[in-house]
Amino acid sequence: MFKEVVQLVGAELSGINAKQYAADIARFHRIQASPGFHEAVEYVREALEELGYSVTVHKYPADGRTLYLDGYRAPIGWRLISGELKVVKPRKMLLGRVIDNPTVVVAHSGANPGVEAELVDVGRGDSDEYYEDVDVSGKFVLASGSPRRVHRKAIEERGATGIILYSERTRAPSAYPYRSLWPRAEETDKMGMAFSISLEKALMLKRLLANGR
Repeated sequence: MFKEVVQLVGAELSGINAKQYAADIARFHRIQASPGFHEAVEYVREALEELGYSVTVHKYPADGRTLYLDGYRAPIGWRLISGELKVVKPRKMLLGRVIDNPTVVVAHSGANPGVEAELVDVGRGDSDEYYEDVDVSGKFVLASGSPRRVHRKAIEERGATGIILYSERTRAPSAYPYRSLWPRAEETDKMGMAFSISLEKALMLKRLLANGR
């Protein structure tokens, strides 16, 4: 009986079509409460209506204050327009840009119209021990720790210009990990610049730093 059901399902459903739907949805940068998330919802709604379904889209405040489900705080809205990260010295090279890798900008990063600053490697960068005898004020820090903790230690407490994050534990060393700061509504003005780069790019930066600024 089970074999017959599987055969019937296989005869009616198209794996290629399902894969295409998934690929289409994956085109959108679907951070919660962002334009990309809304665009993905609209894509799904239109696809379902074309198949004859009646669809209702529910909307909720994305204000970083409203509580749902006994304490879940609504995510706050955030819109990513553009961004890029480059090395300008000792030689020029592009580390990443939004048009190629949307996750190069950490979700809820603060905005800045263009900054050039020295880079400092602070290891994990998520506790005080990584900043002993290291001045990060006005500089970018390269770190592998938790985004919020690195942001607090480097930017909020020590005046760093921005943070550049990477993951040491990854099966895809060329990928740009999705990272987020997830501030509350009262914290949005405190968010500094935050980027996410691949492990390959991070190791390259470490080699450059080992040979000078």
